[in-house]
Amino acid sequence: MARYWWVSVGGNPCEPAVVKGKQAWTFGCPDPFALDAIELVEEMSAPPDTPAEAKRKADAWERKRAKDAANGIFHGYRRF
Repeated sequence: MARYWWVSVGGNPCEPAVVKGKQAWTFGCPDPFALDAIELVEEMSAPPDTPAEAKRKADAWERKRAKDAANGIFHGYRRF
């Protein structure tokens, strides 16, 4: 079964990877890495969003924020 992890390859900043068996595939490189060549930093509870999913969520948040602001609800700070 494949699992999603934040990994560090060669001491570089963390990036998402799929780990299956004794190999890992980072999202930026199609070639597998042996697990002893990378550092497993933290397991993810779910796979990361694709760019399209991230944009859809950001757009939905902006629509909600704008609608709430029109109704006097402001997120992220206290209004005095």
